[in-house]
Amino acid sequence: MDRRTFVRLAALTGAACGVMGHSPYRQWQVYRKSRLIIVTSAAEPASYPLGEAVATLLALHLPESRALVARAADSLAIVKLLGSDQLDLAILSADDARDAHDGRARFAAEGPLALRALAVLGPYLFVCREDFPTPKAQAVSRTLAAHWRDGGGLPPAPPSIPLHTGVADQRPGGNP
Repeated sequence: MDRRTFVRLAALTGAACGVMGHSPYRQWQVYRKSRLIIVTSAAEPASYPLGEAVATLLALHLPESRALVARAADSLAIVKLLGSDQLDLAILSADDARDAHDGRARFAAEGPLALRALAVLGPYLFVCREDFPTPKAQAVSRTLAAHWRDGGGLPPAPPSIPLHTGVADQRPGGNP
């Protein structure tokens, strides 16, 4: 191997190692852990304004949440993001939340997902994974209950999926 080929190969190897060392995944993990990202469905136009309203309310009354809204293609994409632990919070229709929780209908290939309700927002549920930290769940549900325009959330009857433990503890009478 001549000197010129060796130098080119060494430069190419160095450049490849440099690019691999700057993967954005680590920054994404830090970003998403420092903010409450609420994902909504682009296939359901009403869910995004609802997500914006929730994020704005949380950012205003719970500033440490640094809440913001994001959009996924549809409910199936949302369930995949929640199931792969890439995001923690979502706005889903009550039917989609129940089907994803049970692993049926169009979510059958994903299997059951341990979703929990944080609030009921009309025909939608504000959901999280079962392992969402209880103190965060309590802070979010208290803030929604205190400031949401329609009273904040939990109807007398339980939603279509189980409540998060932190939310259930706040209901009159404790766990439903």
